[in-house]
Amino acid sequence: MARLTKRRQADTKAIQHLWAAIEIIRNQKQIANIDRITKYMSRVHGMHPKETTRQLSLAVKDGLIVETLTVGCKGSKAGIEQEGYWLPGDEIELFSNLSFLL
Repeated sequence: MARLTKRRQADTKAIQHLWAAIEIIRNQKQIANIDRITKYMSRVHGMHPKETTRQLSLAVKDGLIVETLTVGCKGSKAGIEQEGYWLPGDEIELFSNLSFLL
């Protein structure tokens, strides 16, 4: 019987770096948008912003990172919609924590 494998398009090292970037940004209680992720990746890992954007879009296609449209609620970005990025499992925890409000 042939074993089916899932071929990923994104680079595995870049994905691990992107996961770390999203986790660090989320730990600071900020929306992990493209600007913050590219700044972190260029500062810490020396990755060019275009390459970061490309790897991020490939990771979203592979299902390794979740892309959402979120609205800022504090500071200068209050009320402005931003593309936010989450790790696949964080959004489940977020909605389960908010379920008691319903």
